Amino acid sequence: MSIPIKIFLWCLVGLTSAYGAENSGLTRLSRHARSCVELLPSAPEVYEMIDVLEKEGVYQRRGGDDLRVKFVTLQGVVEYVLTCASALGEIHKLEGMIHTPAPATPLCAPIQEVDMALLDRSIRQDLKKLLTVQSRAHTVRQYLHQGSRLTITYPESGLVLRSPEQRAQHQELLASFPENLVDRPLKVKALDDQMIGATYLFQNRQGKTFAFSIMSKQAIDPRNDSEWGIWLGPIDHPAVKARVDAVVHYFDSIGGPQFKDV
Repeated sequence: MSIPIKIFLWCLVGLTSAYGAENSGLTRLSRHARSCVELLPSAPEVYEMIDVLEKEGVYQRRGGDDLRVKFVTLQGVVEYVLTCASALGEIHKLEGMIHTPAPATPLCAPIQEVDMALLDRSIRQDLKKLLTVQSRAHTVRQYLHQGSRLTITYPESGLVLRSPEQRAQHQELLASFPENLVDRPLKVKALDDQMIGATYLFQNRQGKTFAFSIMSKQAIDPRNDSEWGIWLGPIDHPAVKARVDAVVHYFDSIGGPQFKDV
């Protein structure tokens, strides 16, 4: 059994055994994220990120591509937990947007193996970084299979950054999920660096809206010095609201997609 599938099953067991027994909220979501992280080599670093997010709603760092492992690992874990929770009916109106310079990496990667052409050489030679790409390829498909809406948006010129085989994989997924996978190329030359990443909105059983957003860099474009950030919490938390407002206003200003349901 692959590492991503083990993580998914671990999250699912944690969710089914605990949901409904406690009050809904960020604490429960973060606890299940911790359970998933237990299986990963980067667990101590990711635990520290979760601690900060629970207290402050945001975790930001500046540095090189070594930050990718813990940031994208936590992104994948939160996406797993949200996918499980949505499938179980514990959260509602889950909607995501991946906003990147090229079509989203996990949608261009076959689930059986990672296409090495998707990745910079530094990532091909680093198992920890490689697993973050592999894990998210599984995550996105699980997310789509359980019916949540996902919008992929990128500059039109970003298509040339993907090979014909990668574009074909992307188109195959679009054809497989015509109701909930939306492709929105943008008529801009490039995205603002601070807008590269992904954002998810969802509601708990009580109708309270939460958000998860990441500011990152794609695996095809590592940087020696860049800003990384994760926001997680209720939509009315000041730090979380500022991030979501910035994403919404930016894409509105360039004629991009908007969140549909929340």
